[in-house]
Amino acid sequence: MNTKHRMNHIFQPDGRSLILAMDHGANFNVLPALKNPEKVIRQYAAAGADAFLSTVGMLDKFADSFLG
Repeated sequence: MNTKHRMNHIFQPDGRSLILAMDHGANFNVLPALKNPEKVIRQYAAAGADAFLSTVGMLDKFADSFLG
């Protein structure tokens, strides 16, 4: 799989992308908006987020939610 093919999974044809950072609570105090990460993940996945930045633990726990 080449780089262009992989990037086409993240970037829309117009070159834009919405990537949601969900890893902030891992190193600092949990942000109030991320107290219910599953809800946030489901909302943004359903709204069409192109990618998420996450911890491995969050991915393990909420894998189905990332799929929308």
